Amino acid sequence: MLVTACVNNDVKTFMQVLSGDNGPFNPNSPDSHGNTALHVTIATDTDAKFAMLKALVAHPDVNFNLKSKTGKTPLMIGIERGRDSAVLLVLKTGKSDLHILDNAGKSVISLALEKSPTKLAMLLAFGNLTPTDLPLDRDAPASTFVGKWGFVANFLRNPEVTRKELQQQFTPSVITPTVVMRNLSVWPPLAHSSCD
Repeated sequence: MLVTACVNNDVKTFMQVLSGDNGPFNPNSPDSHGNTALHVTIATDTDAKFAMLKALVAHPDVNFNLKSKTGKTPLMIGIERGRDSAVLLVLKTGKSDLHILDNAGKSVISLALEKSPTKLAMLLAFGNLTPTDLPLDRDAPASTFVGKWGFVANFLRNPEVTRKELQQQFTPSVITPTVVMRNLSVWPPLAHSSCD
C-alpha cells in the first residue's frame, strides 16, 4: 500500500500509512519489481516524492540497503537518475552501505565514478569513506580522476580535511549541481592549505 501511494503521488494516504493510522505495516514491503517506497521516492523528481522521501528517511524501520530485482539500492537509483538533493538526504543518514554490489557488479562508488565528479564528491563528503574505498588501483580508468578532479587527490592525502571542505560545498544554499561543479572546478578552495 505504501509503494502504491508513492507511485500515485498520494501524499495523504502515504503519510497515513507511514504513521500507522491504517494499522501495522512494513515500510520495506516491495512491489513486484522489488522496489520499496524508498526506491520509488528517490527515483522521481517531484515535490510530492521528495516530501515522502523526507518522511521515509526519518522512519526508524526503513531499510536503506534493500535491493530491487535488478540489484539496485535506493542510493544507486538516486545516483543513476541524477537526484542530487535526494542522494544527499539519504547519504546524510549514514544508513546506506556504499559497498553493496548490484546485479552488474557495480557499487555506489563505481556508479558515482561513472556519473560525475559531483556524485563522487557527495560520497566523499557524507559517505564515511576512506581513501582505500576508492577503486583507483583496481580500476585503471578511475585513476585518471585523481589528476582530473583535484578534490580526489586531496582526499587521498588528507581525507578528513577534504571531507569537511566538500561538506561545505553541499550546504543548502549551494546545493545545485551547477554551483557545486563550478566550486569543484576551482578546487582546492582558497582556504585549503592543510593538504599542501
